[in-house]
Amino acid sequence: MAILPTAWFALAGPATRAILAQSPRINIHRYVLGVDVPESPALTALGVTHSAVQLGSAPKPLTASLVAMAGPSGETVTGAGLDIAPYYLLAGPRDLASYRSNSIAGRLTRVLTKTLLSLAVVRHPADLGDLRLGLAARSTIHDPHDPILNTRLVEETHATGGAGGAALPDAGVESLTDLGVNLAPEFAAGRRAARSRSGDAQISVGLGVGSLSRDGALGEFLDGAHFAGWIAAQYTADAKLDLLATVHRREMFGLLADRWWLGGGLRRKADRADVQGSLYYDTATRELHPSLAFDIRLAARLGGLAALGTIPDPENDAPRVRLTLLLRWFAAADPLGP
Repeated sequence: MAILPTAWFALAGPATRAILAQSPRINIHRYVLGVDVPESPALTALGVTHSAVQLGSAPKPLTASLVAMAGPSGETVTGAGLDIAPYYLLAGPRDLASYRSNSIAGRLTRVLTKTLLSLAVVRHPADLGDLRLGLAARSTIHDPHDPILNTRLVEETHATGGAGGAALPDAGVESLTDLGVNLAPEFAAGRRAARSRSGDAQISVGLGVGSLSRDGALGEFLDGAHFAGWIAAQYTADAKLDLLATVHRREMFGLLADRWWLGGGLRRKADRADVQGSLYYDTATRELHPSLAFDIRLAARLGGLAALGTIPDPENDAPRVRLTLLLRWFAAADPLGP
């Protein structure tokens, strides 16, 4: 891993080598790709996701989600989540060599960069109008698919800038777009390179708390609160297929009966739509829960998900079938293109 930047430098053209020799300062959020948007951590803590099997991918700087779930009984669960990666939004330009450093400080900073804080609100018919509130944090602790670290996206966008490329580190990708430079091919190449990097797993961990807030009052949030922790891994088998594995520990810290959700899945990847089949086991009910989901990129910063699966039903012996519809807006620099 440590030799990759050196190899890129040797293979780059003279103009690109001259620019990169200065170790430019870049705005890292302007290289975020619009693929593999992870589930909202706060919605995950509340159990309001299409499946317990989740992505291990890195977060987007900002994501807003709207979700609706319906079952055969006609009851509909609705919710909203807001996920923020503070470092992406608050930190200024970073030195490229520093970002790519494999020192302990460099690795820890990249983990901090990919740490999310999340808030969610869910309304459930069984709660008689009360709200379920969720708070969570999630960090990507290993991300070999980072487009800045392990693709030539930075080099190629500098080269595209030509004579104006030297201004890119400060003005960012948007400056070239404003000048009429089409960056879609460079981002498409970076996206393909990142998603096809096989033999490595993206790994993320999360911790969240969910509770019922009577009449929307925050003061009662910790009454009956339940905690959840999870680790998700996303292994790339090839350019079109990822293998997923997730371990959830639900209702932690002895507040309620301990339970685990253990699952795995397959994700078939394409440029604008992914298909994910998954299966997880609930140790409390001793049941298996399958799901099938279609994750579609609707526009440059807009995605949708439709899924059909089953969930545990504490009041009946058989699990319930549930349809999930999700619409989310996310910050990403990756334009739709070839």
